[in-house]
Amino acid sequence: KDVIIEKGLVKPLLMGDDVKKFQVPVFVNYVIYPYKLDKNKTVIFEEKELSTLYPLGYKYLREFKKELFDIRERQKTNTQYWYSCHRSRDMNVFEQERIITPYASLGCNMTICPVGLYHNTKVYSLIPNDEREESKYYWLALLNSKILWYFMRNTGYVLRGGYYTFTTDYLSPFPVRTIDFNNADDKQKHDTLVSLVDQMLTAQKDCRAAKSDNDKKLHEQKISMLDKKIDDLVYKLYGLTEEEIRIVEG
Repeated sequence: KDVIIEKGLVKPLLMGDDVKKFQVPVFVNYVIYPYKLDKNKTVIFEEKELSTLYPLGYKYLREFKKELFDIRERQKTNTQYWYSCHRSRDMNVFEQERIITPYASLGCNMTICPVGLYHNTKVYSLIPNDEREESKYYWLALLNSKILWYFMRNTGYVLRGGYYTFTTDYLSPFPVRTIDFNNADDKQKHDTLVSLVDQMLTAQKDCRAAKSDNDKKLHEQKISMLDKKIDDLVYKLYGLTEEEIRIVEG
């Protein structure tokens, strides 16, 4: 059935299948998220506050109070907040632009997530350290490269169908190539990768909006060309030889 709920109580929700390589995520799901930011901390709405601010959403939640209450009891969590999420997340993470990856993926399928898109446990957010100067687009180039996929295939955990788990346990050991911004060659490679990723994000968007098969084919050719340029430059950053590149590319 259709249910009307106040916009402020729901958040757009990404699932694992919504996250694709270099593509702006498109969501079809929403989640009721009865939390707010208070002094930069994620806190749950008190029940009275929830019912006052969002009467329609509260009325909908009340329809499932017994089921939700029973779940809290079984999980031995606070039944006072029977309407809470089982595992709430820090809203500050979702309210910033970041890199996201599916939990399980066949190949690297990371992209930039816009501000305000939430996700379930089948999606992971990757946030660079604030002290790093590199652009998010630079990190995205490394994380979508054939080098990372080769690394994951040889060190990661494989699931049914050849999918690998892209969790921090398996991503953290990857030797990330940082940039020395005092080195002109390093900085040039960084800036070139950032430009290529920017072009790639635009090309993916244009491909999705293509009106004809011919237009789509042209955009796909451009995407393939940009993908190769990104990989070639990442190979140079890591100092791979021709023989090593052949091994990585299988």
